[in-house]
Amino acid sequence: EFSPSSPTLSPSENLLITTNGGIGSKTFSLISGPGSITPLGLFTAPTGAATSVIRVTDSRSNTKDLTLLTTGGFNIFPTTKTIYQNQTFQFQLSGGTPPYIFSISSGVGSVDSNGVFTSSSAGSTVLTATDSVGATQSASITTLPILSISAAQTTIPPNSSLQVTAQGGVSPYS
Repeated sequence: EFSPSSPTLSPSENLLITTNGGIGSKTFSLISGPGSITPLGLFTAPTGAATSVIRVTDSRSNTKDLTLLTTGGFNIFPTTKTIYQNQTFQFQLSGGTPPYIFSISSGVGSVDSNGVFTSSSAGSTVLTATDSVGATQSASITTLPILSISAAQTTIPPNSSLQVTAQGGVSPYS
């Protein structure tokens, strides 16, 4: 029996595989797929998504195989985004193992199943994407208040000035 029994790895991750049972000393070998393994069981995952099969052989030539899944590099783009209230923005994913689930880890706003974030009020938000094997990636979102201006009067005579007040947005104003 292997430990871990059905591992999923990230690209280039190292994993020490151990076994229980068998007779005498054991030797590990890679029998299919990319990656590498030392005779003592240290597996190095490939740089991209793949399935690899490791074989352990004991001193009596008994064998047992273990299938390892390496997920593709899982990334969210962009990892930081600044938008204004009531705007939407679609986050993109690459790699990982579909299907994906998007969620709001903290802050305000909402996200749909396609990664479209809708801001609701000013503040900070962390959006998280999770793939089907549990790998996660997060993006930080800053939502700024909408800029608005107001004036005490809306009609002014020629050659006069009008004082306006700005709210929201990001100061200083010009």
